[in-house]
Amino acid sequence: IFVAGKILVDKTISLSEYLNVPPLLVSLLILSISTNIPELMVAFRSIKARHQEIAFGDYIGSAATNVLVFAILSFIHGPFQLETRGFSPVFFIIIAGYVVFFMFSRIKNRISPAEGLGLMIIFLIFILFQTAEIATLSERF
Repeated sequence: IFVAGKILVDKTISLSEYLNVPPLLVSLLILSISTNIPELMVAFRSIKARHQEIAFGDYIGSAATNVLVFAILSFIHGPFQLETRGFSPVFFIIIAGYVVFFMFSRIKNRISPAEGLGLMIIFLIFILFQTAEIATLSERF
């Protein structure tokens, strides 16, 4: 695990230098993609088998588990400094995403393609704000 972790960190830094972007941005993208690959596979297979409720339940369970695990790991790590400069816009985007998701999922106990597109747009706005914030922070240091 330690050797694989070292290789992953080295390759992430090399990729960020090659793309001329902050290593934090590359590592966040790799982390988010790699932790969600199993959920994406379950979602695709269950939708293909016409069991959308399994995909929906997997998504909700994964989101709750990821938040819990990363919160526990953050607190175990010890004291940390929280950058609050870009917090307000991102906080409201996250809250808006949760509210919209809850409303969409409660209407018919499913999310239509148009509603999914709306959620993807909210996600892209979130990514844009986060990317801008990471770029701003990396220029400072």
